Amino acid sequence: MEFEKLLELIDIVEKSSLSKFSYKEGDTEIKFEKKNENQVTIKTNSDNFLELEREGNTLQDDKFDYIKSPLIGTFYKSPSPNEAPFISMGDKLSKGQTIGIIEAMKVMNEVKCNYDAIVEEILVDDSETVEYGQCLVKIKLI
Repeated sequence: MEFEKLLELIDIVEKSSLSKFSYKEGDTEIKFEKKNENQVTIKTNSDNFLELEREGNTLQDDKFDYIKSPLIGTFYKSPSPNEAPFISMGDKLSKGQTIGIIEAMKVMNEVKCNYDAIVEEILVDDSETVEYGQCLVKIKLI
Protein backbone atom coordinates (compact mmCIF):
# COMPACT_ATOMS: atom_id res chain seq x y z
CA MET A 1 0.00 0.00 0.00
CA GLU A 2 1.31 3.45 -0.90
CA PHE A 3 2.27 5.69 2.02
CA GLU A 4 -0.16 8.46 0.99
CA LYS A 5 -3.03 5.96 0.83
CA LEU A 6 -2.08 4.70 4.30
CA LEU A 7 -2.15 8.25 5.69
CA GLU A 8 -5.55 8.80 4.09
CA LEU A 9 -6.83 5.56 5.63
CA ILE A 10 -5.51 6.54 9.07
CA ASP A 11 -7.27 9.91 8.83
CA ILE A 12 -10.58 8.32 7.83
CA VAL A 13 -10.47 5.76 10.65
CA GLU A 14 -9.39 8.40 13.18
CA LYS A 15 -12.36 10.63 12.35
CA SER A 16 -14.85 7.77 12.37
CA SER A 17 -16.61 6.24 15.35
CA LEU A 18 -14.92 2.89 14.70
CA SER A 19 -12.84 1.47 17.53
CA LYS A 20 -11.23 -1.29 15.42
CA PHE A 21 -10.50 -1.63 11.71
CA SER A 22 -8.74 -4.36 9.67
CA TYR A 23 -7.57 -4.26 6.06
CA LYS A 24 -5.90 -6.99 4.01
CA GLU A 25 -4.45 -6.70 0.52
CA GLY A 26 -2.31 -9.57 -0.75
CA ASP A 27 0.33 -10.36 1.86
CA THR A 28 -0.19 -7.04 3.64
CA GLU A 29 -2.55 -6.83 6.60
CA ILE A 30 -3.13 -3.66 8.59
CA LYS A 31 -5.14 -3.39 11.81
CA PHE A 32 -6.15 -0.16 13.54
CA GLU A 33 -7.37 -0.01 17.11
CA LYS A 34 -8.35 3.12 19.03
CA LYS A 35 -7.34 2.77 22.66
CA ASN A 36 -8.99 6.08 23.51
CA GLU A 37 -10.11 9.18 21.66
CA ASN A 38 -6.54 10.48 21.23
CA GLN A 39 -4.57 7.31 20.57
CA VAL A 40 -4.56 4.87 17.65
CA THR A 41 -2.54 1.63 17.45
CA ILE A 42 -1.56 0.29 14.04
CA LYS A 43 -0.48 -3.35 13.77
CA THR A 44 1.04 -4.78 10.60
CA ASN A 45 1.46 -8.44 9.66
CA SER A 46 5.06 -8.32 10.98
CA ASP A 47 3.66 -7.67 14.51
CA ASN A 48 5.25 -4.22 14.64
CA PHE A 49 3.21 -1.58 16.42
CA LEU A 50 3.00 2.13 15.74
CA GLU A 51 1.37 4.43 18.29
CA LEU A 52 -0.13 7.67 17.02
CA GLU A 53 -1.12 10.49 19.35
CA ARG A 54 -3.56 13.01 18.00
CA GLU A 55 -2.68 16.57 18.97
CA GLY A 56 -5.22 18.73 20.73
CA ASN A 57 -8.78 17.93 21.67
CA THR A 58 -10.85 15.28 19.99
CA LEU A 59 -13.04 16.12 17.06
CA GLN A 60 -16.13 14.83 18.85
CA ASP A 61 -15.57 17.08 21.87
CA ASP A 62 -14.93 20.43 20.26
CA LYS A 63 -16.34 20.04 16.71
CA PHE A 64 -13.21 21.60 15.18
CA ASP A 65 -11.19 20.19 12.31
CA TYR A 66 -8.52 21.35 9.91
CA ILE A 67 -8.43 21.53 6.15
CA LYS A 68 -5.02 20.13 5.24
CA SER A 69 -2.87 20.52 2.19
CA PRO A 70 -3.26 17.59 -0.22
CA LEU A 71 0.13 18.30 -1.81
CA ILE A 72 3.31 20.37 -1.69
CA GLY A 73 3.16 23.71 -3.48
CA THR A 74 2.35 27.41 -3.21
CA PHE A 75 -0.96 28.32 -1.55
CA TYR A 76 -3.07 31.14 -2.99
CA LYS A 77 -6.10 32.59 -1.19
CA SER A 78 -7.73 33.96 -4.36
CA PRO A 79 -8.15 32.91 -8.01
CA SER A 80 -5.91 35.79 -9.16
CA PRO A 81 -4.03 38.68 -7.48
CA ASN A 82 -6.77 41.23 -8.27
CA GLU A 83 -9.70 39.12 -7.04
CA ALA A 84 -11.21 38.67 -3.58
CA PRO A 85 -10.06 35.70 -1.49
CA PHE A 86 -12.10 32.48 -1.62
CA ILE A 87 -12.75 32.62 2.14
CA SER A 88 -12.44 34.98 5.12
CA MET A 89 -12.60 34.53 8.88
CA GLY A 90 -16.16 33.73 10.00
CA ASP A 91 -17.37 32.64 6.55
CA LYS A 92 -19.85 29.77 6.37
CA LEU A 93 -18.51 27.00 4.11
CA SER A 94 -20.48 24.38 2.24
CA LYS A 95 -19.21 20.88 1.58
CA GLY A 96 -17.19 20.96 -1.64
CA GLN A 97 -16.55 24.72 -1.53
CA THR A 98 -13.11 25.89 -2.73
CA ILE A 99 -11.04 27.48 0.05
CA GLY A 100 -7.86 28.14 -1.94
CA ILE A 101 -5.53 27.00 -4.69
CA ILE A 102 -2.20 25.20 -4.47
CA GLU A 103 0.14 25.62 -7.40
CA ALA A 104 2.39 22.64 -8.02
CA MET A 105 4.54 22.38 -11.14
CA LYS A 106 2.55 25.18 -12.84
CA VAL A 107 -0.73 23.32 -12.25
CA MET A 108 -3.42 25.04 -10.18
CA ASN A 109 -5.14 22.59 -7.79
CA GLU A 110 -8.28 23.66 -5.95
CA VAL A 111 -8.46 22.82 -2.23
CA LYS A 112 -12.00 22.11 -1.10
CA CYS A 113 -13.78 21.83 2.23
CA ASN A 114 -15.14 18.36 3.06
CA TYR A 115 -17.75 19.58 5.55
CA ASP A 116 -20.32 22.26 6.18
CA ALA A 117 -18.36 24.52 8.51
CA ILE A 118 -17.42 28.00 9.67
CA VAL A 119 -13.91 29.41 9.13
CA GLU A 120 -12.29 29.84 12.55
CA GLU A 121 -8.75 30.68 11.48
CA ILE A 122 -6.73 30.84 8.26
CA LEU A 123 -3.34 29.38 9.15
CA VAL A 124 -1.29 30.22 6.03
CA ASP A 125 -0.52 33.42 4.18
CA ASP A 126 -1.09 34.10 0.50
CA SER A 127 1.77 32.83 -1.72
CA GLU A 128 3.17 30.73 1.16
CA THR A 129 4.84 27.40 0.38
CA VAL A 130 2.94 24.55 2.04
CA GLU A 131 3.81 20.93 2.78
CA TYR A 132 1.70 17.81 2.32
CA GLY A 133 -0.63 17.44 5.30
CA GLN A 134 0.02 20.97 6.61
CA CYS A 135 -3.02 22.56 8.25
CA LEU A 136 -4.32 25.40 6.08
CA VAL A 137 -7.59 26.41 7.73
CA LYS A 138 -9.15 25.68 11.13
CA ILE A 139 -12.89 25.11 10.79
CA LYS A 140 -15.78 24.63 13.19
CA LEU A 141 -18.14 21.90 12.01
CA ILE A 142 -21.84 22.74 11.78
